[in-house]
Amino acid sequence: MRDYPQIYSQRDPRWANQRLGTVNGNTIGQAGCYDTCFAMKASFYGHLITPNALDDIFTNQNIYINDAGEHTQPSDLLADNSLTQVYPDVKFQQTYNFSSGPADLNLLKNLSNDPSTTVTLELDFDHDPNDGIQTHFVELHSFDDTSLRIYDPWDGLEKEFSQSYGTNPGLTIQKFVVYQGQIPQPVQSQPVLSDDDLRALSVIRDGYRSILLADGTHFGNEEAVARAGVDAINKLAQAQTDLDNANITINSLKAQLADFQASSTTQSLTDDVITPSQASILTPATPQIVVQEPIFSGKFAFLANLLYQFAKAIG
Repeated sequence: MRDYPQIYSQRDPRWANQRLGTVNGNTIGQAGCYDTCFAMKASFYGHLITPNALDDIFTNQNIYINDAGEHTQPSDLLADNSLTQVYPDVKFQQTYNFSSGPADLNLLKNLSNDPSTTVTLELDFDHDPNDGIQTHFVELHSFDDTSLRIYDPWDGLEKEFSQSYGTNPGLTIQKFVVYQGQIPQPVQSQPVLSDDDLRALSVIRDGYRSILLADGTHFGNEEAVARAGVDAINKLAQAQTDLDNANITINSLKAQLADFQASSTTQSLTDDVITPSQASILTPATPQIVVQEPIFSGKFAFLANLLYQFAKAIG
């Protein structure tokens, strides 16, 4: 299975009436199925392009051929390797022709199992071999023992083959055109911020504004705003470091106090009994830190709380 990022219809009004190649009177909407398949295929391999834009490239680079296979005008046909001439990294592999016999569906199944492979299927549009071949091209989506799914440029749909082209794909399909290429890695989605994160970011923004106003900086000067923002971040980082160091010192003092209290029960510097009032003088007081209840939580809580207090102080 291959999921095409763009599924185009050759009859899309944005390009349906554009002349196909250099043949007057012929349009993408009428006969541009191969061009439209190639546009979908190119987009799958990371070259996002529409059928009309690709038609312009094929025309301007003289890639279209005529019935004799020559690159002379007028021409509106495409060779099976035409897309590689535009995008060398989208590599034409091989064409398998079945005009004289049924299509090899086991081969098609194997090709479908390779996610880096795309297959354009040439078929008989009305799936009636008795009236001749009415050529049409579609793109393979997937094929297994029960389902053959395609991208059809005639209507721009991803659908079951049998929905439009009969129940005997072995007779309807005339050839496989096989390409391979590198599939672009999906773009990593940005993490979703919680309501707390968004609320904190709003306060951070307002805090920066307060810092800039307190410093006399004009908002029209982007460079000054950027400098002030960097300074604010540096100050906040230093404040966080100072707070961490203070917590380390407090924990160290608490540990020393605990050691002192433990040793005082087993050792005596004098035979005199130490009264409670004397003990209060000898025992260092435990440092007390007033911790204000946080008003924000989430990834940006520290910055938001600090800037909130700062803005409140200078406001």
